[in-house]
Amino acid sequence: MSKKIDRLRRAKKTRARINKLGADRLCVHKTSKHVYAQVISSNRSTVIACASSLDKEIRDKVKYTGNIKAAIVVGEILAKRAKKAGVKKIIELGAGQGRDTFYFAKMGFYVQVLDYSQSAIDHIIEKSKTLQLTNFITAQCCDLRKIIPFKKRAREFFGSI
Repeated sequence: MSKKIDRLRRAKKTRARINKLGADRLCVHKTSKHVYAQVISSNRSTVIACASSLDKEIRDKVKYTGNIKAAIVVGEILAKRAKKAGVKKIIELGAGQGRDTFYFAKMGFYVQVLDYSQSAIDHIIEKSKTLQLTNFITAQCCDLRKIIPFKKRAREFFGSI
């Protein structure tokens, strides 16, 4: 199988596990010109909150809509809209260095981090202590190709950026 087919198969299996839990999820799509993000409900038919660099509110704040500054503004707007819709908790799948984790924690969301790399988890724990965000962030080493360690509706939405 090709890399693309393998990646799509893994993504489909992960989405199926998330849907079994009944949790909402964050979907982000980036192109060279724009950034799109939305929180999709667990029933797959409702968008709870969305933001993109095409929104007039965002285009007025940034000069170019395909760069990091635009992505930051899209993230800020999405976080505000998700909070307004009642989302309080996030699970971040594959957090890496934790940039999104720390951003959401600073915005007042409770973030559960899952990553298969113990060194990444250790880094996030140390940095959360430095930034005094330990009340908002919990981190756990987990292989997402296996069972996701949560009960139904244990969290509000999943994020994988």
